[in-house]
Amino acid sequence: MKPDLKTSIYKSIPGGTELLLWFGDVPRFHDAEVESISLNRAKPSHLILHLSKMAEKIGIDGFLVVEKRAAVTFVFEEIVELQLDGFNHQNVISELRLNWVSTVSGISIGNHQAERPEVYELLLEHCFGLSGYISARNISVSYEPYSL
Repeated sequence: MKPDLKTSIYKSIPGGTELLLWFGDVPRFHDAEVESISLNRAKPSHLILHLSKMAEKIGIDGFLVVEKRAAVTFVFEEIVELQLDGFNHQNVISELRLNWVSTVSGISIGNHQAERPEVYELLLEHCFGLSGYISARNISVSYEPYSL
């Protein structure tokens, strides 16, 4: 997916622009850890992840330097479909992708620009533990930075 489309998807959701400004770009959520997920039929559902932004430099210990850390919360309203697998004691994802999805075709719009998406799809790429997707009519995001 083109970077400008990724950016426009985040800008289309409440809290997305603020997350982009804090992170400096569209976050991949590589090695982010899922802290909790709560599903609710009548109220908003939540996904909370711990995210670290790594600097492009190596510390004296030989590892990448952590630049920023935050707890990121996605809120879903009107979930239309989901599939989640592998939730366990530690849930690390390799990537999180946010897409627009057409419910008519049931496939991701991907590189095509849509004026108004039918639903948003949040994909959790597997690394260890939880993976899957959540499709909802409305998604918002917020974050709470915490000290290193």
